[in-house]
Amino acid sequence: MCEPISAGTVAIVASIASTVVSAGAAYVGAQAQADQARAQAKVSGYLAKDAIERGRREEQATRERVRRALGMQRAAFGASGGVVDVGSALDVLEDTAYFGELDILTVRSNAAREAWYHRSNRAQAMAAASSYREQGYVGAASTLLAGGSYAAQLTKALGSPASTPRAGVLSGAAPAYALPSSRLSDNLIAYQAPRLVTSRSSRSLG
Repeated sequence: MCEPISAGTVAIVASIASTVVSAGAAYVGAQAQADQARAQAKVSGYLAKDAIERGRREEQATRERVRRALGMQRAAFGASGGVVDVGSALDVLEDTAYFGELDILTVRSNAAREAWYHRSNRAQAMAAASSYREQGYVGAASTLLAGGSYAAQLTKALGSPASTPRAGVLSGAAPAYALPSSRLSDNLIAYQAPRLVTSRSSRSLG
């Protein structure tokens, strides 16, 4: 026949189970945050590449617009009978080329800044993912250590004689708080002696 499980054993097992569940929850939660941070880092990396690619396309489009503008101006000056490469016509063409190049540089700079912003976010997200991963390990380990220490203390406390006063009664041995037989006899004699004296006095008076 199986022996019944004591309340102390149940308490110890419950403490260990609670510790394991808490440690697992801490680890899983930290890993979920790390996965989310890594996903954010991946998105930021894509956005950085997209910013550079869009900047290149916009730069090419700007160069094409400037080239067309210069061609139209040359054609207009030639149709009017003017000399294209001298005088005011040349000044106009140079201004168009200068401001067109400024537009190109602006497009390139904007794309580079946007890409830097997304790369910076990616670096921060990767650092956060690493930190969350380490926090998961440390948190789970700390929880296990604390729970193990508590379970050990609980085991020690439940296993001590003072915490189980009825253990001696159930086993047939004298409890920890029971008086020795000699002291118990002395106490009974000391307790009954006054009663005997009182009883004899009453009889003598009667």
